[in-house]
Amino acid sequence: MSGVSVIIGPYIGPGDFLLTFLPLAHILEYVFENACLFWGGTMGYGNPKTLSERSMRNCKGDIAEFRPTILVGVPAVWETVKKGVMDKVSNLPLLTQKLFWGAMSLKGMLLRSGLPGSGIVDIIFKKVRAATGGRLKVCMSGGGPIAPETQHFISMTICPMVIGYGLTETSA
Repeated sequence: MSGVSVIIGPYIGPGDFLLTFLPLAHILEYVFENACLFWGGTMGYGNPKTLSERSMRNCKGDIAEFRPTILVGVPAVWETVKKGVMDKVSNLPLLTQKLFWGAMSLKGMLLRSGLPGSGIVDIIFKKVRAATGGRLKVCMSGGGPIAPETQHFISMTICPMVIGYGLTETSA
């Protein structure tokens, strides 16, 4: 708990919402459930099959309904999210596609150089963020190594991604 609190604690508090959907065998998810209790946050339980609206009929998916501020996932989940966003972007008009990819490059450059303005660029990603409830502040990936391109894509378009893979099992 103290290790998690040092890294994530300053950004999470009583007003935050954690959507859990992984089995508790995923130790990072388990740690964050305990951390959410410790910080006084709200937890919601979902199911991987009902996370998105694609798999639902006549109602919202778990993410859109609960609108989490914290989300813990495994690389397969984040790869699916990335693929879904990229599929939607590829169906947009060419000019809109170029605007999306240009905004992603610009935001990365602004963040790397420490220049202000990355928040303004986020307007381009408003619909992507709305699909995840629109309130995500941080997401975590554990259970295996994630591709650096996927981490970068999620961090630029949705919210910053923190990697929790690597000896998380030692907290069990």
